[in-house]
Amino acid sequence: MADWVIVGHGQIATALTSRLGACGIPYAQWGARELLTQGLPDMPSNPKGVMLAIPDDHIQTIAQTFSHLACPIIHPSGATSIKALASCKHAAVWWPMQSFMQDDIPWETLNCFADALTDEAARALTFWQNDLGVPVATQANDLDRKKYHLGAVFANNFPNHIVGLYQQVFSALNLPRDAFDQVLQSSVSDALAGNAIDMQTGPARRGDKGTLDAHIDLLPEDLKGIYKSLSDSIQQHDS
Repeated sequence: MADWVIVGHGQIATALTSRLGACGIPYAQWGARELLTQGLPDMPSNPKGVMLAIPDDHIQTIAQTFSHLACPIIHPSGATSIKALASCKHAAVWWPMQSFMQDDIPWETLNCFADALTDEAARALTFWQNDLGVPVATQANDLDRKKYHLGAVFANNFPNHIVGLYQQVFSALNLPRDAFDQVLQSSVSDALAGNAIDMQTGPARRGDKGTLDAHIDLLPEDLKGIYKSLSDSIQQHDS
């Protein structure tokens, strides 16, 4: 007998099923593609809920598969409205503000945001958090979650991409990347400790056009525009 049904086989679904297993919580796992092509298999008896850990664009379609069920249906997307589950009797959102690329998920301190449309869905969220062993989520409606999700893009996705570009630059210029890792770590630490805009240094901040042009000449074509855009942004925020 399964307490939960997890739909999906991606990173978040894998992390969730691994955590449930580690906590000794029985679950069933189905693939979204199988649901679309083969229909709904036999449901476990009286599950606490169904978690749709699938790509955002498929949530509304897959949710309709469960519209006849009495158990709560939950999705874990920060950017998707709870209205995507409008076809379900009891709908909830539980969004963990966490990248699931890593193996060591900090479950005991996980920062989560949640919403529920019915009391039954709210109770399911309580069961879910207890079974996972995670802190109680912060209540957040659709707009609040979108704001937090946008903030997470700036806090996680964009910085990760900048580090990827940093690694690409040093590979293209045949420079030892590890010679600059300490500078990067120190810059991030210092920026978080103060006002990053006020602490900005470098040729863009100084308006040193000769140096900026020389740097652009050294870069591969696909990085020239990015360098200029970032330099322009520094100068605009310094004005």
